Amino acid sequence: MDLFGPFLVNGRAISTGLQPQAGDKLSVLTTGELTALVPGSPAPDSVTADGLSTAPGAPDPAPAGWLDPGLTKLSLVGHLDGQSVQLGNSLTVLPKPGQALPVGAELKLDVNAPALTDYEGDDGWSVYIVRTGAGEAVPTLRDWVFFEDLTPVTGDVGGIAAAVLGSLIHVFWTTEGTPYGLLNHLTIDSAGVISPTTIVDQYAVGFSAVSATVHKGGVNAFYCANRKA
Repeated sequence: MDLFGPFLVNGRAISTGLQPQAGDKLSVLTTGELTALVPGSPAPDSVTADGLSTAPGAPDPAPAGWLDPGLTKLSLVGHLDGQSVQLGNSLTVLPKPGQALPVGAELKLDVNAPALTDYEGDDGWSVYIVRTGAGEAVPTLRDWVFFEDLTPVTGDVGGIAAAVLGSLIHVFWTTEGTPYGLLNHLTIDSAGVISPTTIVDQYAVGFSAVSATVHKGGVNAFYCANRKA
């Protein structure tokens, strides 16, 4: 099993470097919003990777002249050896029923939009792809959610990082505190059960960056801290 990404899709074709082999399955996870002004539209649209809809749950198909007519307007699409695939904001597993992945062709990601579309700002969709080889079990994955929606968080989140040890995801993040910032920690198990939050260090710099890695059977977090008295 291999992880590719993150890829930022914000208005141009993105080469993933991923070339599926026979029997591969690709799990595509996407989050974020894209702001685009389509030629002839009076105002820009801010959309998730699901694109535009005519009503809740009713995708708005693109007409002729768009990158992929028939697929959803301003949505995330994949291209494999001339084959167009509808992707979106939720978890998508490829190949879809009745389809096959072209072997050896590179997967590219793009926005289904007409030429001369203006992409505003630096926002976009963040895309990860998990490749599962023939004979491997496809991992249990979930749609993206904001960390603040996943667990109660006190204060604004500064840096955040995660590392996997065994079957547990360890999450570290910084917040402001009094008089110093806090380095916080929780775990998420394979069933999605979230542990209570613990304070690892009450002398952290509130909005410092955080990184985490597994080394010699333990999880190590790196962050900025104030000198302890």
